[in-house]
Amino acid sequence: MSAPVPPSAEWARSERLPVEVRLDDGTSAAGDLHLMSRAAQHEGPETPLELLNRDEPFLPFTHRDGAVEFLPRAGLAWVACASARLVPDPVREHAAKQLPIDVTLRDGSVLRGWAFVELPPTRARALDYLNTNRPFFAVWTPDTTWFVHHAQVRRVRPLE
Repeated sequence: MSAPVPPSAEWARSERLPVEVRLDDGTSAAGDLHLMSRAAQHEGPETPLELLNRDEPFLPFTHRDGAVEFLPRAGLAWVACASARLVPDPVREHAAKQLPIDVTLRDGSVLRGWAFVELPPTRARALDYLNTNRPFFAVWTPDTTWFVHHAQVRRVRPLE
């Protein structure tokens, strides 16, 4: 199936984030995403959303047993992690508007939580958040954050 991590791989020396991934065929796996320790756009490490919204078609994923696969971003339905594992940026968190939403996925499952919207005041609606050019968006709860691929969404209902 998968080979052990090659020691020379740059991503193998990255920050690991324990996650569960759901593929578009309904299968799931637990393992680690590999976040860069420095983000290009801001101070601090790369966020899961930044990793998922990169232009490259594949990303490395390390299973709990240490096996490595390269997963296609387009084949991910969602990626979930414990919200407590995410390092909050107090400035960005304070500036963001919280929008309660229900996200119904193509498989019928529903994710209920909040979207944190950092957009200009004139474009800070849930619809504006969803209509960005990025393939993934985040749905946050105190326990879990889901990073959802737009292509896997049947509908989104704003709750305010």
